[in-house]
Amino acid sequence: MATNPNLVVLDTETTGLEGHVVEIAVVTLRGEMLLDTLIKNIESIEPDAQRVHGITEAMLATAPGFRWVAPTFGTRCEAGRSLSTTRTSFTSDSRPRGKPMGWRTGY
Repeated sequence: MATNPNLVVLDTETTGLEGHVVEIAVVTLRGEMLLDTLIKNIESIEPDAQRVHGITEAMLATAPGFRWVAPTFGTRCEAGRSLSTTRTSFTSDSRPRGKPMGWRTGY
């Protein structure tokens, strides 16, 4: 297990394997939740993705768009912190070769 006190872990849920972000969470190794929010999106959630994370279109109806969440994300992950992601092997192994990983949001 990592022991870097400046390490924060990022977890996202998306509309599908090549989808847009619909939830983002950032937590420290001490268990401090820095950010945990749903994100409104213009892309429909694929049925398989919804079965995995349980997020519905109705849950996103009143959620903020990513452009409103992005500044909070930046503030909560201030300079000096190291960022790690969850399920990195799943994400990188499941995307088609040659497709860059990046943020895809509808708002």
